[in-house]
Amino acid sequence: VLWCLALGAAMIWLFVKRNYRPLNHIIDNLLQQNHEEKADFHGDEYEFIDDSIQKVFKLKDKMTGQLDRQNKLMRTNILAQLLKRGSLRGLPAGESLEDYAIRFIGDRFCVAIFFIEDVTELFADSSDMTELEKTEIAKYIIDNVMTELTNEGTSGFMTEIDDVQVCIINLADDEEAAEALVTLIQKIRDGQKILRQYYDFSFTVAVSDFHQGYSGIKNAYTE
Repeated sequence: VLWCLALGAAMIWLFVKRNYRPLNHIIDNLLQQNHEEKADFHGDEYEFIDDSIQKVFKLKDKMTGQLDRQNKLMRTNILAQLLKRGSLRGLPAGESLEDYAIRFIGDRFCVAIFFIEDVTELFADSSDMTELEKTEIAKYIIDNVMTELTNEGTSGFMTEIDDVQVCIINLADDEEAAEALVTLIQKIRDGQKILRQYYDFSFTVAVSDFHQGYSGIKNAYTE
């Protein structure tokens, strides 16, 4: 009987050791990645693995957030280069506009500039909100509404330059410029009515004619 118990204990020890070896290997790798010594490891192995996985997810989310912010900054810089210089000097070598969610549907452009007039009544019930905070919210609302309204027959790209909101509006090749401009102005007026009705703030818009090519974006902005 004792011999059977000893044999059984030995078999159990061998199976446990064999099955534990991959787990031990995983822990060694995780310790190495975390720049920790094995002597520093105390506690339950599965809890340690779970904690390490959570750290990886948090790091991934942090890096994704940083990459998104960098891409938004690069997108803003590229649009600013088009508005001020009429060129793509700000575009890194080997990259395309589509890498920054910029996809032109034609080579004719106009520019709309938005001037927020009064945000006093915006969220009037929120007495703790400053005028600057209300202005930033108003800009966000204009950005979303105007992007939506300008994406039919045209393609709109909102950005901010010199603390002023600007929209580069790209006209499809099969659209007639004069007719598209009339339609665009009407859409902007509709947007003004919507924001005045539902958010109690107003803004003025300056809209250029359509111009040809990237250099035409600078001409439209100057106009």
